Amino acid sequence: MRTITLFAALLVAPMLTAVQAQAQDEPAAEEAAEDGPKEGYIFDLDKIGVTAPLVPKGDWKHDHWSGWDLKAVNEDKGVEVIIWTTEFQQTIEEAELAKWGEVFTNKAAERLVVETSLAASSVQPDVKGQTAGMFEVAGKSKDGDAVAMYGTSIPIEGHVLHVATLGLAKRGDDVKTARDEIVEALEIKKGPAELAWGGKQEVPEQLTATTDPYWRPALKQEREPLNRNIKAVGQNLRGCWAAIHPHPPDKTDLLLICHDKKHSFPVVNDLTFADQEQELRESWLGDAEAGTKITAQGRTGFEWNTTVGKRQLELIAIPMEGGLAKVTAISGGGDQAKVAATAKATLEGASFAPPTDPPFDEYFRYLVVYEPMSPLIIGPAVVAAVALLIILALIIFGLRRQAAQARAEMDEI
Repeated sequence: MRTITLFAALLVAPMLTAVQAQAQDEPAAEEAAEDGPKEGYIFDLDKIGVTAPLVPKGDWKHDHWSGWDLKAVNEDKGVEVIIWTTEFQQTIEEAELAKWGEVFTNKAAERLVVETSLAASSVQPDVKGQTAGMFEVAGKSKDGDAVAMYGTSIPIEGHVLHVATLGLAKRGDDVKTARDEIVEALEIKKGPAELAWGGKQEVPEQLTATTDPYWRPALKQEREPLNRNIKAVGQNLRGCWAAIHPHPPDKTDLLLICHDKKHSFPVVNDLTFADQEQELRESWLGDAEAGTKITAQGRTGFEWNTTVGKRQLELIAIPMEGGLAKVTAISGGGDQAKVAATAKATLEGASFAPPTDPPFDEYFRYLVVYEPMSPLIIGPAVVAAVALLIILALIIFGLRRQAAQARAEMDEI
């Protein structure tokens, strides 16, 4: 009993402190806690469509509960249960078990477990009707006691659901049994949605693109993390269509297809490129290295490959009617070469109208700045100069004739 009490004190005290701080930022969680669970042990996680009965009935005390997650302790068995989600719906695959294992080693570290390591992992083909990941984490408490965590990851709509139980390793059977019983008792109301990879997408204002099967649209439940990821690299969704390719534990590659109407370059060539590239770079990327020229659909455009924070960004822009066709691919944890290649392929296969010829006054200004020796500039200048010379000659001729007439009149007098 002394060991269990020490373990409970080790885990519960910091949890209560964290919950008190978190409650200030999560009024919904506070309201839910005031209402209490159904029947004293059934917790409704309504934001993710999950009901979690904690078994055995009546032996659990929760210290945090919201519509998104739950933490509770069974002091008699010396077991803590944690239920939460990571962003983006994904399938659990054998090749990615080590990355999914990080979800549990990180969570164990949050619970003051040190020297954490993934002791075992496997794929279970039928857990609540889904292919799930099963994990075992080993570690130590700050007092040096061996600690065990058992976890399960299950895809649900828009998320991956994680259930973990944590306790002293010498009570490992109780810890594992608690995990298995709680997972078995879960009621998942929203299973994983059907995902549509690739396909044709339309951006408002005459821009249609067919994306590579590497990409898929974000689900409704994924819109918030999608926007957050986009803002993190200084981009936004205005006038854009976005696609994602998630990676465990909660990273994702992003693809944005946009019609940028703030910048219009009817003429892009070797003469104008440097000034136009600088204008776009300062507007879109800030302090980044200069981009390079790229040709897509027979038009000269702009390409940048740079780092924003910890992410690689591939950005391509091509002139189109009413602005620029802009494709941005951001690698959040995948293959950067693949991400960049799919961005170029998407732009090459897109359908958008070419830029219209600029008005004469704009084209004339372009000639004055970039092609002052153009026949359209030189020609009028030569004509104007000849006309001026003729006018000057006529004036001089007139003045001389007037002077001759004046002398003739003086001679007669």
